[in-house]
Amino acid sequence: MTRALAPEGQRSALVTKFMKHAVSNIVTACFRAAAIIASSWSFVSLVVITFLNHEGHESTRKSRERGTTEFSISSIARPSYPNREPPHTASVRAQDRILSMAAKKSTRGHDTHYVRLQKNYCFACGKDNPESMRLRFTYDEDRDCFVCRFRLGKRYTGPPGHSHGGIIATILDEAMGKVNKLRHVVAVTSEMTVNYLKPVPLNKPLRVESREVQVKGRQHINMAEILNQKGEVLARSRGLFIAIDPHKMFGKFVER
Repeated sequence: MTRALAPEGQRSALVTKFMKHAVSNIVTACFRAAAIIASSWSFVSLVVITFLNHEGHESTRKSRERGTTEFSISSIARPSYPNREPPHTASVRAQDRILSMAAKKSTRGHDTHYVRLQKNYCFACGKDNPESMRLRFTYDEDRDCFVCRFRLGKRYTGPPGHSHGGIIATILDEAMGKVNKLRHVVAVTSEMTVNYLKPVPLNKPLRVESREVQVKGRQHINMAEILNQKGEVLARSRGLFIAIDPHKMFGKFVER
């Protein structure tokens, strides 16, 4: 009985050994397969990443080329202007300046938003006053002053053949008042002084020029000169003007 069991025990041992060996081989094969699969995925991932990087670099290169091309075209179309503005920008600035100076150049009468709504009966410049002197001023940008060219008729006589001193003061006062337009204010004369240097002739070409001297708050100090055709100063003035609210001071007298 013992001898009969011996071979059976050997067979069991052999089967057990075989099974262990088989399981070991299967596990080893699984690990190798997993390693191969992992290696394959790593390779695929590497290929994909390399491809994406290549595409990204290519896209960046093309973008840079487009940017360079656009910059080059822009540089050709819009050349640089060292130490000065490009013509189109300067033109826009010039247009803005012309618009901003429109109020300065359009100087007939008391040309403010307030007074445009009324008839102008000013003795010096009023177009609605039949007795007006009809003085018309323009703004000289280069010289930064207001200018009015005129002749005085016989009706303005003071000394024989020459203008009355009150008329001279009127012209100087009107000229100085125009300067306040540069500050976009309405200002009335507070005080003025006149130096009568030479007699002002009648029926001769004359001009009056006025400019700003100083501004302190509501106080505007201006000056003016009357000159003959030779450029000689015949009379000079200096005036103090106070900025006011025209609606409060003159509103009830306005004719629309």
